[in-house]
Amino acid sequence: MLPLSIRQKFTIWLIAARPPTLSLSVASVGLGNVLAYQSGVFSGSLAALGLITAIFLQILANFANDYGDAVRHTDSHRLANAPKRMVATGQISPKQMKIAIAVMIFLCIISGLSLIIQAAVSLWLWIILGLSAIISAIAYTVGKKPYGYKGLGDLFVFIFFGQMAVLGMFFLQTHYINATIILPATALGLWSVAVLNINNIRDLNTDKHSGKNTIAVRLGDKNAHHYHAVLISIALILWIIYAIYYRYYWVIIVPVLFSVFHLKTMYHIDNTKLFNIELAKLSLAVLLFVVLLLFQAA
Repeated sequence: MLPLSIRQKFTIWLIAARPPTLSLSVASVGLGNVLAYQSGVFSGSLAALGLITAIFLQILANFANDYGDAVRHTDSHRLANAPKRMVATGQISPKQMKIAIAVMIFLCIISGLSLIIQAAVSLWLWIILGLSAIISAIAYTVGKKPYGYKGLGDLFVFIFFGQMAVLGMFFLQTHYINATIILPATALGLWSVAVLNINNIRDLNTDKHSGKNTIAVRLGDKNAHHYHAVLISIALILWIIYAIYYRYYWVIIVPVLFSVFHLKTMYHIDNTKLFNIELAKLSLAVLLFVVLLLFQAA
């Protein structure tokens, strides 16, 4: 076998980082920044550090997920239409991925500390919160009792993408919490869970076979689709309430239209490959919702 070129190696690691999933991390921290900007308190350097930290955490989670599912042989049962995993396919060795995970932990710590120091907030409290985010990113599929295999992934995604990322970024910018921002923060948390749920519906049968008891596995295919509809609907309602409160009427139209077509598509998918498309579309749509809010608030 010929040695891989630098370009080929870069492509392999880029696939392992799963770029399509990064939009959700950017949307979460971005929403916290947009809400802070709307309140009249905003720092560009804090916003940049927050986005960098969120992206590093997401890549860390993706690397750990790639490694954790591979060593448990979960990926050996994956559908042909599911995105390929680099450790399971042998393109990255377990040792190489463990080194990459260690590097990402280091980068998360450096960027996270820089963010905390720049924000001038309680050092130890935010260090604990930051370390909990790092541990959660890894423990989803790595360790003796990964919580992703116990059906707790949805809860952790809701907490970290919705509450910690949005409210945390807002607090780092402003040093206070406005009760009204809990509405969009919760909406984004529910949309994030919905993204995970699409992934879990797609992998429902293979996850069940490999002992990965996600919420979709526990509910079954039909109820997992109903659960998805509930997540999307509640998120949309909370977003609409917030938008109406601030008279941001234009940020309602796109989420409403997207949600209607998205749910209709989800209930009529008969090819597992289409779940990948809907997952990417929902991730990008959530980022678009945040961008629209920024333009409305500007």
